[in-house]
This record gives sequence, structure tokens and C-alpha cells, in this order.
Amino acid sequence: MPAKKGNAPVIPQGKNTVLNEEKTALTAKVSGEISFQNDVFRVASRLTIPGSVDGSVGNLDFAGDILVMDDICRGFTVHAGGNVIVYGMVENASVTAGEDIEIRKGMNGSGGGFLKAGGNVSSLFLEHVRVTANGNVSSETIINSNITCGGSVLALSGRGTIIGGNISASKSVEARKIGTPSNNETRITIGQAVQEEKNTEHLSAELEEAVKTLEKIRLNYRYLTEQPSVPENKKEIFNILSEQKALYEKKVKDLNEQIDKMLRAKPNYSKCRVKSDIIYGVTEISLNHSHLIIKDTKEHCNIYYKDAELVLGTF
Repeated sequence: MPAKKGNAPVIPQGKNTVLNEEKTALTAKVSGEISFQNDVFRVASRLTIPGSVDGSVGNLDFAGDILVMDDICRGFTVHAGGNVIVYGMVENASVTAGEDIEIRKGMNGSGGGFLKAGGNVSSLFLEHVRVTANGNVSSETIINSNITCGGSVLALSGRGTIIGGNISASKSVEARKIGTPSNNETRITIGQAVQEEKNTEHLSAELEEAVKTLEKIRLNYRYLTEQPSVPENKKEIFNILSEQKALYEKKVKDLNEQIDKMLRAKPNYSKCRVKSDIIYGVTEISLNHSHLIIKDTKEHCNIYYKDAELVLGTF
């Protein structure tokens, strides 16, 4: 008996999924969190943790954004390709983001906490924390922390206080108060040279690895080219080595050009500033080879670079 033509099955295609031409498989359109809701598969580019990052959740490594509704507990690691947003607090933990990090209730790293962002870092407070950011670092209070950023360090809202630690910013450091009346030493470094030096070190390390890889590729490539003829089963390997050799030769050339350009570039310090309503002693400020030590309390400070020296002005 000939069968009746059946109905096509319902395909459980949801947000950020793609159906192949044969209509036999769904593929994720973006990297993210997969879920099955209302009879369809969805892929969300944000991973939401409804509670804290603790022993019940474990360490996180996610390609998109990570949203933590509570705290990130001591000893845990969170890595996101996008943004990390924490509604609670961050304890002695490590948080890395390809873009921004936002901590709504602040972070006390107890000397071991670490934040690293490809963009900006903002937190209610930062205490005993190491921070590295390509953009700005903003917080109401920064206490005994080591901060390095490619933009500015800003403590302008709330208490607006920077106390102790080492603050390095390529552009400016701005706060309501810097230091304490009890002479808690604070060290501040401004200037593009700070960031450029670190970038040069990073590129030099990358160049060293690329040169080592290129030498290995050349060695294998040379071995095959010295043969009377490339065996049939080695031709695919030979083609791959040829492509890799060209790729790494270009990479080594580009890295050398980047490093050379950075070393020859003349830094521009005209926009570098340290501004604060009050600066207490002892606060040490450095730019290039110039140093300025504030030993007594100063008000309405605007410190800038002029004629190869740091100048203490007012606003």
C-alpha cells in the first residue's frame, strides 16, 4: 500500500541557531550558552549565573558575556571573551574579560585578587587588588592596590579617594583626595611611556616565540626540499609547511616593524595630568625621568608636564 505523504517534523530552531541545507542539523550561529526552552534550542551570547560563583558552580570560561547575580567567591577564576558584570562583591579571585569588567559592590582582593580587562574596569571600591586594563579604571575608593591602565584612573564619585599602592596610567589620574593625613605613601606614574614600555615587552616576547616556531618550520621545510622528490604521502604536509612558513615570516616582519615604530615614536605627554582637590603627603608622582614628591598637604592640585619637568599647578 503506498504511504500517504507525512507532515514535515517541527524543527526546534531558536535564536542564534542555523539549519543546514539538508535540514538535518542545527548549528550554533554564535558562541554562547545553549538552552532548550519552549521546544526550541537557543544559544545566548550571555551566561547568567543566578547566584554566586562558588563550589557549586566552579571556575568559568565563556566566549561571550558573563553576568553574576551575586558574588565571586575566594579562589575562583572567571574568564569571559566579552564583558563580566557582577551584581555582588568579588573576593580574592581572578577575573579576566576581553571587554569591560563591572563590579557593583566592589572588590577586596586581600592582596591576591586580580582583574584584567581589554576595555574598562569599574567598581564601587577596589582594595588590595591588582588591576590591568587597556581602558580606564573607575572606582569611588582605591586602597592599597596596584593598577596599570592604558587610559585614566578615576576616583571622582562618592568619597573619591586613592590611598596607598601603585597607580600607573597612560593618561591621567583624577580624584577628590589622594593619600591620607597619616602619611600613607602613594605612588603615581603617568605618561604614555608606561603603557608603551609594557606593550614593547609583550611584543618582544611574542616575537621571540614566533622566531622559535619559524625556525622549526624552516627546519622541516628544508628537510623536505632537500629530498630528490617529495613523497606522495608528504605532499600535503609540504603544502601546510609552505603556508605556515609564509605566515610566520610575515608575522615576524610585522612584529619587528611594530616594535621599531614604538621605540622610535616620540611620546606626547601634553594631556597627562594628576588632578585632585586634596593631595596629602607622602605622595610621589613620576613621569618619564621627572619625579615630584608631595610632602605637605596641597589643595586644588593640577600636576602636569612642562619643559621636561613635572609642575605643581592649581585649578
